Amino acid sequence: MRKSIFFFLLLITSSIGFGQSVDEPFSKTKMLKDLAVFKEIRQKVNSGLHKYRTQEQIDSIYIWAENEIKNLTTYREFYNLISEVTDYEGSLHNDTYIPNKKRQNLRKEKTGYFPLPLKWIQGEWLINSKNGEIPLGAKIISINDIPISEVISELNKYYTTD
Repeated sequence: MRKSIFFFLLLITSSIGFGQSVDEPFSKTKMLKDLAVFKEIRQKVNSGLHKYRTQEQIDSIYIWAENEIKNLTTYREFYNLISEVTDYEGSLHNDTYIPNKKRQNLRKEKTGYFPLPLKWIQGEWLINSKNGEIPLGAKIISINDIPISEVISELNKYYTTD
């Protein structure tokens, strides 16, 4: 049963991933359908779903997400919504990943994607790669004039933890 549900989710996310950009339009009908499938899968195979939240709380986040869809227009916005739902569920084991095809397209974008890995050492964010124009170990103070502390606080919803 788990394998068939996992395959079904993989099939859905793969079919979503054929678009050129995460910022292309994504229909509200597809978002609602995908959210319903996502919820069903989570409820059937996520053994830790109620470890941190009650059934009523889980129901409330999905009701909230359904209502939020009316304000969304792109795959990126939908992915952000799913990431918020995943984060609310409250377990590191519930990671949500953007499909590989979409991730590859993100790497091709001229703006909006920071292509270098960062590492946090003694309260500072440092470049953790030798393969870029910025040298290994360089301290990141800001990105596009936004202080790194603000950037990181906005990104933390994409890395859930318990």
